[in-house]
Amino acid sequence: MTHRVSEREQGETAGALQSMRSITFIIGPVLFSQTFSWFIDPKHSVHMPGAPFYLAALLLFTAMSCRRGSDNRNEHERGQRVEYHSDVVPTSGVIPPEL
Repeated sequence: MTHRVSEREQGETAGALQSMRSITFIIGPVLFSQTFSWFIDPKHSVHMPGAPFYLAALLLFTAMSCRRGSDNRNEHERGQRVEYHSDVVPTSGVIPPEL
């Protein structure tokens, strides 16, 4: 993420990401527990205890699709592909794929 924004904007980016993370920590447990309770309730015709996992997969697929679309749009606007610096090691331990 730090390669995509200027040094000035890194604090704002980190703050925005932390805000989104906090919101998801509030919404996530409520959303998935309500989904689970609805799908295991005997008064409903559909009994699927794994529904929260299907919902998580759907949300992940949607996020990946949106992310991929934004990458294509940004590359088209700039007319170039995003370059990663090979001498910088990400702190998460995940090495970005070669583009």
